[in-house]
Amino acid sequence: MCPSADNLVEDFRECAIGAIPLETDLLSLELESSFRDLYLDEDPSPLHHLATTLNAIQQMYGVIPNIYGKGKYAKQLIDMVGKMGKDAANSEWNIASRFDNLFVIDRNVDLITLMPTQLTYEGLVDECFGITQATVRLPADKFPNTGQSSKTPAETDSGKKDAKDKKITLNSTDELYAEIRDKNFSAVGPVFSAKTKFLSAKMGERYSAKEVAEMKEFVAKMPHLLALKQSLTTFMTIAEIIKPLVNNDDFLESLEVQQSFLSGVDTDKIHPVIEQLIARCEPFEKVIRLIALQSEINGGLKPPVLTQYKRDLIQSYGFEEIVTLNNLEKAGFFRTTPKKWFRVAKETLKLFVGHAEDGTPKDFSYIYSGYAPLSVRLARQLVHPGWKSIQDVLDAMPGDRVEAKQKVADHLRKRRNSIGSTMSGSDEPPLVTLVVFVGGVTYSEVSALRFLSNQEESSTIFYVLTTQMINGSTIIESLRETMKPSIL
Repeated sequence: MCPSADNLVEDFRECAIGAIPLETDLLSLELESSFRDLYLDEDPSPLHHLATTLNAIQQMYGVIPNIYGKGKYAKQLIDMVGKMGKDAANSEWNIASRFDNLFVIDRNVDLITLMPTQLTYEGLVDECFGITQATVRLPADKFPNTGQSSKTPAETDSGKKDAKDKKITLNSTDELYAEIRDKNFSAVGPVFSAKTKFLSAKMGERYSAKEVAEMKEFVAKMPHLLALKQSLTTFMTIAEIIKPLVNNDDFLESLEVQQSFLSGVDTDKIHPVIEQLIARCEPFEKVIRLIALQSEINGGLKPPVLTQYKRDLIQSYGFEEIVTLNNLEKAGFFRTTPKKWFRVAKETLKLFVGHAEDGTPKDFSYIYSGYAPLSVRLARQLVHPGWKSIQDVLDAMPGDRVEAKQKVADHLRKRRNSIGSTMSGSDEPPLVTLVVFVGGVTYSEVSALRFLSNQEESSTIFYVLTTQMINGSTIIESLRETMKPSIL
């Protein structure tokens, strides 16, 4: 990453009032109901918050010259941002542009990516336990005593929960977590092994230190070594907690169905595994994610198939879920109207790679062990080689397509701010692209964008702004509305 990009990373988390800096490259408004507000209730209020934040970003970093969007709300947001820019005093925008591109995408343009299980280390922590504002709560008795006489406020809540839960902060201030967070869970074991061997070797140096200078050098290293030891203990323990959950037959069975759907197999008929899951009353969100994934990939379910699924769901989970099923259909997770665009998009954008590398991947499809998030493929295609080559796919996908320019004075422009530019040379700074997710983003999508930013040949650094952090289960839960029997 070039020096100018490093400086932007340091500043980005402080740029906008109202947005919470979850990472140096990630801002979230943490509007917990933003997806429901927009796609079920059709309440556009989250757009105002996003527009205000984007306005603040442009006041700090200059006007973003190239704006692209996909989706109904993306178009509305871009119009709002343009109006705010015109209404602002000229002096407010008198700053050199540091972002080259703004890409806004509606969450319902890519519902598919929400449904498969996230398979990165951080993604699985979120799937299994839920990450809230860069922290996770886990059973305190799973963690060995750190030797501290009392727990700090950062580790526990007040009251009864203190004895039961340990609160762990998850961000890049911890070097080990920064290294493993975006890796496929199957690839973190070798990292733990290498770090453990490194720590053991360094701690062993205390026995070979004989001179005062050598002892002094070792003592200077001690704080870093002890911090690494604590990090290893914490994150290896989390991995040990997760491992039984992802190695059991139910998890692997569900994963197999997901991979089958993503590869285009058995998407047009009732799936026997889904029927079995419903009959066993497996967690509601787990079952709905599979049905929604099948529906989206197939471009809609045949009416008899959807009717049978609904009948089975009501029989197993009760008539109370009728409203929830209607909400899911209204929000676009279930559909019978055929829209067969995914097959073309999968081939054109290479959304499914059969044998993804988990250890040293060359493509971000490793995140879902073969599936490359559609939203991130669109972002990558946008910056190179551009959207012109996929216009037919974009037009077939749901939602409006927007391409706009904002006027920037010549002396405030970066040397290169065109999407059509060639790959950056070593003497030129990379393009800087802000990706805005309207309705929420998954940790795995953020991991995929980081993967692109960190490639040696990368011509673009990506930053993310979103209304909330989500996964498939949290979105389904937000749409859940159980009927309560009336008392006569």
